[in-house]
Amino acid sequence: MTLTYVVKVTLLSDLQKVLAGDREREEEENKLKEELRQEWARKQNALKEEEIEITFSYWNGFGHHRSVIMKKGRPRLEWQQAIHKSMSEKNLKPEDCEDRRKWRLDNVGQRRRTF
Repeated sequence: MTLTYVVKVTLLSDLQKVLAGDREREEEENKLKEELRQEWARKQNALKEEEIEITFSYWNGFGHHRSVIMKKGRPRLEWQQAIHKSMSEKNLKPEDCEDRRKWRLDNVGQRRRTF
């Protein structure tokens, strides 16, 4: 009977050692996950700060291509406002950005909502 009791105590102490090791591993994994999350957030912010050149075309009797430089991750409304500003600077007759729906995108896919 005592042999069984000793075996149980030994198994219990081994189990506690294993569980203690799991806690330490979980803490290390959580630290690593947090570091990776912060690194990913830094990379995403760096990508959003990059500037891209967006080429668009319009038709007013002649075909025209113009370019606008914007930061990545900006919504289309800001892009349309930049086009509106670009066209008004060149003394063209820009339409209202909110009414204009059919922009031909040369460099960006139609289904994307941000640049």
